[in-house]
Amino acid sequence: MSRLTILHIVHDFLPHHKHGTEQATYHLAKSQQTAGHRVAVFAGERGKFHKEVEIKLESYDGLDVYRTWFNPRSENGFLKHPGFASRFAEFLDDFKPDIVHIQHLSTLSLDLVHVVREKGLPIVGTLHDYFYVCPRVQLIKGDRSLCEESNRLSDCVACLADSDKDPLLERLGALPTMVRKNLFVPRSWRGVFSYIAGVATPTKPLVRMDSIERMRHRTTAVDQALAQFQRIIAPSADLARRFERYAEMKEGRVTALHHTVDTSALTFRKRVNLKAPVKIGYAGKILRVKGLEVLLNAVAKLPAGLVEVDVYGAPSWSSLEDVVYFRRMKKLAETLPVTIHSEGYKPEQVGQIFDSFDLFVIPSIWYENSPLVIQEAFAAGVPVVCTDQGGPGELVRDGVDGRHFKHRDAGSLASVLRELAEEPSKIEKLSANVVRPRTQGNYLEDVLKIYMDAIEEVQHG
Repeated sequence: MSRLTILHIVHDFLPHHKHGTEQATYHLAKSQQTAGHRVAVFAGERGKFHKEVEIKLESYDGLDVYRTWFNPRSENGFLKHPGFASRFAEFLDDFKPDIVHIQHLSTLSLDLVHVVREKGLPIVGTLHDYFYVCPRVQLIKGDRSLCEESNRLSDCVACLADSDKDPLLERLGALPTMVRKNLFVPRSWRGVFSYIAGVATPTKPLVRMDSIERMRHRTTAVDQALAQFQRIIAPSADLARRFERYAEMKEGRVTALHHTVDTSALTFRKRVNLKAPVKIGYAGKILRVKGLEVLLNAVAKLPAGLVEVDVYGAPSWSSLEDVVYFRRMKKLAETLPVTIHSEGYKPEQVGQIFDSFDLFVIPSIWYENSPLVIQEAFAAGVPVVCTDQGGPGELVRDGVDGRHFKHRDAGSLASVLRELAEEPSKIEKLSANVVRPRTQGNYLEDVLKIYMDAIEEVQHG
């Protein structure tokens, strides 16, 4: 295959933003670069409110990263912004990509899509969540119930107006933690000063969605942008089909393709001769949608001495809601055989940490897409217990290399954990069936084939 020039567009990027979308974008971009392609990342960034559009070339692990600060002075810059479009058009003329891969646009503008197509360039998009069809991103309503059906107009307006806020005392109690965690972080102070500077400027929200008419503008603009994508990828069949239904797309418009991650630091080992207490692992951000509360409530239902849980993760320390939730989980964990390692872990420690687990649990309360940690667990030979919905339910074969429990149901999870912990031989049987995940090379081949199909469609369309 000839050498391609590839541009990834994403709302945030490493090292300051470390969620799944950023990690998946990094792993794909890095593997493409290693394969000999010319690759760059065009990434949104927060701050610099005193500037409307600022693009700065930086580097991360050998990748060119064009950090982009977008603070529109006009209404609904996410939907349309001629100034940003003009700057981006100049950038494309200089960079000259063969293909543009849009990973996420939440901090940027839909105008970028139209500029790419006006230049005659193909677009491949990856869906990491439901951002395009759900203003709350994860199909979780303001009252924290799941959204199963929506007209994407009045339903969304009502949902956004319905906000189940945390109690005032909990929010006040979380403030000292936020200050302490950010006190000696220069980036946090720069953000504060940047925000103060921005108060004096006429910066507008990226998009307003407080009326049916404004929601209609967003829905129409999103649908028009999505129509410009030559190919759309989703990291799970569940996300693909669910997204098609919400966006009223023809079935098959979205291709399901699970992510891969570099697992070279992990040692594959079958679990044998297990005894109580069973070592249960959780690794990832501590956010409400990740469902750590479901896991802890399940552990609270188990007899003493059956399990021990190690949680590796932390909240976004700049988010009051996340810090409130984290403090609540810390308090709950104090009465349980649970240790929360909020300092996280370094990449070189991942092998040692996953090797210490007998079981790994994914308790997400949203329709999770394709968590990279499942592949890390499998690469270490660890069976996974997960919800029966979404991408986890596809990746983990119930009764084969893991177990399913009823979505958002702590009682169901507790039953599964108790059965496995009381009969560790069942965990050993699951571990014996764990298969190493496919390599990044296989995933890269699939993605490059999708790229070539998109390029050919534009060239001969």
